[in-house]
Amino acid sequence: MSTLRPVPTTTRGDVILDPAFFTSSLFVHPFRDDIWSLVQLYHEAFLKIPQDTSPFTVFKTVWRAQGWDYMHFKALDATSRETFLNVCFRLFLERTVKTEAPFTRVVALFGLYTFFNTQPSGSAPPLLDVRHIPIPLDHYASLLSLPTCLVSEQLLPLKNAASHILANLVESKVFHIIPNSDRGAQNPRFLPRELCPDSNDASTSAIGKRGPGRPTRKDSAKRSKHALLGVEDWMKKTSEMSSDQHYLLTQPPRETLVAYRRDKSNLVDVIGDTGDVGASGGVIGRASLEVLERLKQAQALMAGQEELIERAERAAKTSSGLLGLTEGAGNIDT
Repeated sequence: MSTLRPVPTTTRGDVILDPAFFTSSLFVHPFRDDIWSLVQLYHEAFLKIPQDTSPFTVFKTVWRAQGWDYMHFKALDATSRETFLNVCFRLFLERTVKTEAPFTRVVALFGLYTFFNTQPSGSAPPLLDVRHIPIPLDHYASLLSLPTCLVSEQLLPLKNAASHILANLVESKVFHIIPNSDRGAQNPRFLPRELCPDSNDASTSAIGKRGPGRPTRKDSAKRSKHALLGVEDWMKKTSEMSSDQHYLLTQPPRETLVAYRRDKSNLVDVIGDTGDVGASGGVIGRASLEVLERLKQAQALMAGQEELIERAERAAKTSSGLLGLTEGAGNIDT
């Protein structure tokens, strides 16, 4: 097992495990690796299973060989153990969703079932056991549909075992249904909740140190201030009025306008509208008349914009309809 050993904390003379350890990356990441290792090892064994052997029997052999039956003794204190068990069940369940491969979903189900039903029940002193497993409603529906996905020749031998285990869990009322996963009803909402650097990992031991070439806070502040001043200058420049026209109209973007006219010409050719587009017979004509009608309806809310309505009416009568609104928008040669 690759799960790391936590550093114990002392409370009133008793050595216990901090529950936050089991929701941190120090436990969650290695446990996920252990589940993936279990999937791979069982896949190797599954390929060698004789036809008269139960797939779940082989799974239990792999489970014991990897030391999973000793995992329950990792947390003995009741408070820490409750968090430990709930996190373990949750990590198994996250590999049973539809986004996972069907084989991985089956192994995760086997692991969940085995881990839940092997909780010690006769130890001295007695250990806390969890009788219900919280599961989001959408994950529960996904889990129930698992046997229907085992239809290929390779996965068909797993179908009976998966169906039997699911039926046992449902009939025993093990699952405690909570709202869908997108509601964030689980506690903690995401795993891991605490991200901790691994002292054995050189890539994470330098967390918090500034790497070469990384800008300092002073440099970042200077860049932010410069960008803010640039935005303020642009807003001031574009809000100025030159004669009786706006800056963006007196100095329109030439290249953009030329590209627009080229695309407009190609569009008209493709549509094939000819003649008087102001009539309702063409596609552009019908669209232009509809837009023009809406402009007239909004005219009451556009005080001082009568010239725009007149331009729209003139454009609607041309061969390109309202696509010709750019005509006369600026001092650019056509």
